[in-house]
Amino acid sequence: MPWRNGGGLTTQLAIEPENATLESGFHWRLSMADVRMDGPFSAFPDYERTILLLKGKGIDLDFNGHGRKRLATPLDPFHFPGEWHATGELLDGPCRDFNVITHKGFTQQVTVLRPEPRSVVPAAPTSLLFCVQGKACVTPAGKVLNQHDLLRLEGAGVLEVTAEAPDTVIIAIAIGPE
Repeated sequence: MPWRNGGGLTTQLAIEPENATLESGFHWRLSMADVRMDGPFSAFPDYERTILLLKGKGIDLDFNGHGRKRLATPLDPFHFPGEWHATGELLDGPCRDFNVITHKGFTQQVTVLRPEPRSVVPAAPTSLLFCVQGKACVTPAGKVLNQHDLLRLEGAGVLEVTAEAPDTVIIAIAIGPE
């Protein structure tokens, strides 16, 4: 789908409510974006954002009076207010990022798991697990995640994530009401 500012394309992984749009507003949204050129990021007033570098050398973000952030370390979550106007400058070619955006009526916690052999995910009203690479088993849900699979669980309680392949990486997102 097109970026809110028209400057590129994003793969939307999940949005709540399911039929929400960027124009109608939403409670939360997960997406991946391929950043192919320098330019502005879309502003999301009344939202909170977390961004992680997935691929590429990274990007320098200038928050127009709110400081700068270099996203050059893969899978290092960076949280910022959605109303901050950001301009990105690629470090050395295109990159891909992962985004979590929540309305200010909701909380978000983003954690990167490298289960060797297992990790525990605390209970949350909504738990989302995205498999960046590798393969993992999630219990008690009884689900297996392969690369780029996304699992959404509502009120599932504490989860255990067990690596089924070497170098497995999972992004765990906990979302709840404020």
